[in-house]
Amino acid sequence: MISASLADLKVQRATGSLGSTRMLPLTIQFVIAMVAHAINQRMARRLDYLLEELCVLKETLAVATVLRDLEPSYLCEASCRNQARTGSGRMI
Repeated sequence: MISASLADLKVQRATGSLGSTRMLPLTIQFVIAMVAHAINQRMARRLDYLLEELCVLKETLAVATVLRDLEPSYLCEASCRNQARTGSGRMI
């Protein structure tokens, strides 16, 4: 019974009656792979940038929290000087 079904499967596979699995030409597959790779790299760079920005913002928040607890007037002056010196707010 099992050997008969395996024989039938081999016959169907040989004649192509299992259904044809059509694939795109290799050139189109290559172009699709290149585009997917480019998108993946761009998203990875963007993720790295956002993670680095998050670290900077966390550090800034930690410093601001400590400075606010020590002296509130110093916080405003320090943040203005840091923005002017580092040019924060600009996109790279």
